[in-house]
Amino acid sequence: MPKQGYTNSRLRAARAAHNRGRYRGLLPYVDLTAALEPRPWLIVDRIPRRNVTLLSGEGSIGKSILLMQLLGATVRGELWLGSVPERGPVLYLSAEEEDNEVRHRMQAVAASLRTTREQLVKDGLRVLSFAGKDAVLAEPDRDGILRSTPLFARILEDAVALKPKVIALDAAADVFGGNEINRAQARQFITLLRYLAMATDAAVILVAHPSLQGIASDSGLSGSTAWHNSVRARMYLKKAPGEDEALRALEVKKNNYGPVTETILLRWKNGVYVAEPGQGTFEQLAREAETNQLFLTLLRRFTAQGRNVSDKQSPTFAPTEFAAEPEAKKAKVGSKALADAMRRLFATGKIRIVSEGPPSRIRTRIAEAMTVIVTPPPTASNAPSNTPSNTLPTPSNSLSTHTPHTPQPVGTGNGALESPARSDGRGRKRAAQRGATSPQSGDGMPAYDGPVVPVPDLGPDDLDEHGTSQAAKAPPPLTAAHARELHDRSMKWIAAREAANLDVTTAVLEAELRTILSAEVAPGVLEAAVGQVMNLVFTI
Repeated sequence: MPKQGYTNSRLRAARAAHNRGRYRGLLPYVDLTAALEPRPWLIVDRIPRRNVTLLSGEGSIGKSILLMQLLGATVRGELWLGSVPERGPVLYLSAEEEDNEVRHRMQAVAASLRTTREQLVKDGLRVLSFAGKDAVLAEPDRDGILRSTPLFARILEDAVALKPKVIALDAAADVFGGNEINRAQARQFITLLRYLAMATDAAVILVAHPSLQGIASDSGLSGSTAWHNSVRARMYLKKAPGEDEALRALEVKKNNYGPVTETILLRWKNGVYVAEPGQGTFEQLAREAETNQLFLTLLRRFTAQGRNVSDKQSPTFAPTEFAAEPEAKKAKVGSKALADAMRRLFATGKIRIVSEGPPSRIRTRIAEAMTVIVTPPPTASNAPSNTPSNTLPTPSNSLSTHTPHTPQPVGTGNGALESPARSDGRGRKRAAQRGATSPQSGDGMPAYDGPVVPVPDLGPDDLDEHGTSQAAKAPPPLTAAHARELHDRSMKWIAAREAANLDVTTAVLEAELRTILSAEVAPGVLEAAVGQVMNLVFTI
């Protein structure tokens, strides 16, 4: 006797085959002799109408406000990043912000366009708020086939009547009820949105968040590659290279009908983003950022080797010393470029001068500045604002995001990171002293067995005879080998969790690392140790 579930599955398959066999109507042959019509654009060579465009970026990077600026520019017929969109009404579905927050952001947009919120509404701006509500537009049925919801039909009805130039959906995680790593479901969802775009003659813009792998690889993607392959245009908003925290880069990752190499530099100003003139090319900023990182990497190595370098012209002049290293030669970075990097790092507080020795023979050297991030409890005076900033939690600045997470026990679960035993510097494991055995990582990699930098648990008021903070003079909490070993296992852990469709936000990884390192370093440098590994994850 066949199982009931098996019988039902066979019946559904039979019905589907029967329906496929009853296709009615004419096949949709293309009339290749018809006159050519211009391609429909919202913004020529950037955002097509009657198609879907994907706009991705980390949380708090500024996607929503940039999108709102586009909507305001569309209803007013004003410039948006140097181009004028086709004027007309717009429909915006926001599933992340409450009504009052949307009003605050639209106030900044209206001010930048020299108008009012009331006028934007008169010109055709329509905003739907689904914060805290079910905003799913499509979800899979029992056979895994994506089906539209009643909400999609209702929005389609209003959109057909409004005839908008733009339909913006913010964000994919709220409106897509399927599995983002399922290629078929991702493709079906974009096809559904394409139907919405064609039925309304509008540009549909879908906002999305990249995964940790998408951020580390700079692809800006999350889930199946079908998201990239199915849309006709894709843009990625990210922090611009360099130390300027208010600078962003909007990079065109895909454009079937226009240029794909465009990158627009943006600056946060008066609550909105404006195109940034006079900053040089994106490639120039990227080169400067790479040279800055090379300078810091070589400085750390020289410091660990006891080879002090100076900021003054001398036999130990840092740019000259660093230019002779193999990494600098391979990257074709000379002493002049390294000297420019040194000035930038001094200007941004990344490096500083340390004085050592008795007063009669004071010696100076360049040292990396230690950054301590203190997160105060929320109060009325420090409540979060809508200002996109890298002081807000984003994966690129190593701060925790808002995604809640309960850490798995170390060494258990799906691909969990495992804690290496700490060495006491004399070859004896503290774990062995407790009678424990050295663990193995989930991927078979042996636990770290190298030296650990001894770091005293110093308070902020501990100063030396020159008034320099002792905590600021402390070396990095982890050796380079230990930090790199944790980085390698972190990347494998991220890949394993993404393959299993598990939560892989920055908060998840930080929680795992914090659990491990709490037994490996002094309490006063725990956050610095976590940050040291997280920096490797996002820079290597």
